[in-house]
Amino acid sequence: VSDTGSGTYNKSTGIWTVGTLINGASKTLSITAKVANSGVKTNFAEVWRSAESDPDSVPGNSSTIEDDDASIAVTSYRSIIINEVAWAGTGSSVSLRDDQWIELYNPGSAAINITGWTLISTSGSINITLSGTIKAGEYFLLERDDNSTVSDVSADQIYTGELATTGEVLTLRDGSTNFIDTANGNGGAWPKGNLSTYGSMERAGTAAETDATWITNTGIKKNGKNANSDVILGTPRSSNSYNVT
Repeated sequence: VSDTGSGTYNKSTGIWTVGTLINGASKTLSITAKVANSGVKTNFAEVWRSAESDPDSVPGNSSTIEDDDASIAVTSYRSIIINEVAWAGTGSSVSLRDDQWIELYNPGSAAINITGWTLISTSGSINITLSGTIKAGEYFLLERDDNSTVSDVSADQIYTGELATTGEVLTLRDGSTNFIDTANGNGGAWPKGNLSTYGSMERAGTAAETDATWITNTGIKKNGKNANSDVILGTPRSSNSYNVT
């Protein structure tokens, strides 16, 4: 906690005693905090007591809509995760390998607007500016080129570009370019997924991403059909096959 003026801040009560402000003067209180879990966190501040009267607000009434209130929402690391990457495509022939798709997931308890967020690969071939909202516990499906990649599941967004089957790093950032999540963040070959079976690379849980947080879909649980109406070895817009017996 740092205070540019002569005020005092009580960490227990969260009250900042500003002191006297002359006309035109300002003071700033800066608080650095560590977010304990992912999601959207909203910080609120309110004038708690004032020596001057305010005709249209009441200090200390815990309001969030009066003009003596202020708030800001912060989207934390892994508030949205890259949940599944079908880098091998979906088809039963090489020509259909281009039918790649990517799935995002919101593991939190509040809807998150991802409009203006970006999903970019190291090669630059994937450079997607996202648009839409992901509700709590729901999925966001991105299909390459057209809506027939997963023929029986509608895409939330269509994108262009191709993921290299030899491996790339995918990075998700918010509208302020803050890092949110990654896939294959260690670089090199894709840690999971199968180019022969077209099995997708699925996230195993919601922990911080490493090579160990991915599995290959083998068909123990699957969802969706490809452009040829064949069953996909993946779970687009459905929970992953991790821990399914």
